[in-house]
Amino acid sequence: IGLSTPAVFEARSGEFSPSCPPKQTFAKWGDLVCYLQQIGNDLQEAAIALAPEVQQVKVALDHLPHCQFSSMSGSGATCFGLFRNREDAELAADMLQSSHPKWWIAATTTIGDATWTA
Repeated sequence: IGLSTPAVFEARSGEFSPSCPPKQTFAKWGDLVCYLQQIGNDLQEAAIALAPEVQQVKVALDHLPHCQFSSMSGSGATCFGLFRNREDAELAADMLQSSHPKWWIAATTTIGDATWTA
């Protein structure tokens, strides 16, 4: 679905979270996941108010096996889930595509072939 960035900003109320440091490096996968959980997305609530489908996608991602974290990207409406490895991401993409055939879904690698410790 389409979601207007200006409309999301207009629908948002309250203060924005403090800015994040410009670059973070994470030695462990869990550190990255924890960091992302802490920073969240200040625009997500407004986007969901304008397009409740965003919440539907987030819930679907959260219920996938091995999904470590899910969020909306930027001002929406794209959402993503993080999985520890490509195999888990591909399985999740297949599951989502089966249950939501009209959604655009892709399993991708965002950090190359990095190996993370537990």
